[in-house]
Amino acid sequence: MEGLNSFERAGLFVSLHAYLSWVASGGGEPPVEVFNFFESLGVELPREFGRETSEYVRNFRAGDSRDDLNPVARANLPNHLTAFYKASGYVSTEPADSLTSMTAFAARLAMDAYTAHVRGDGEADRVERQLHRFIQTHLLPTLEHVKPPGKVFEETFDGLVRIVRLDTHFLAERLSRQRSSVA
Repeated sequence: MEGLNSFERAGLFVSLHAYLSWVASGGGEPPVEVFNFFESLGVELPREFGRETSEYVRNFRAGDSRDDLNPVARANLPNHLTAFYKASGYVSTEPADSLTSMTAFAARLAMDAYTAHVRGDGEADRVERQLHRFIQTHLLPTLEHVKPPGKVFEETFDGLVRIVRLDTHFLAERLSRQRSSVA
């Protein structure tokens, strides 16, 4: 996979959020565009799942699951995420460390970066740096701890993490090259 452009990156995070929200809500009408988007990236998303998977995704909290953090940091993670959101003008009506809140925030930042690229107002780099920091610090480590029931969903999350990790690597390289060329 090559690095995504800002439009594709916005599509990645909007699609990730839409899919996890769909699973958390228990299904219903499948988001066909989301399935098609991820299939184009080489990840086939499960279209059927049980109540147990839906509840797992709906109730997953990074603060409960991130055993890579010490207990104090884990307990304060929702507060850190809320502060990160607030600094960006984002307010979540769900727990700050839920998968849906975290992916909604990443989607918002990615869309803001794309919009800034289209406007050409110079804000794109700042927003992309913020997005990169959020992904590296919070979203990727959280996604790496998601272990939904069932082998199919576990493999799906491995694929999703791989795509997010690869794109984040490409984004970091591009931001680093831009910083080097400015210096």
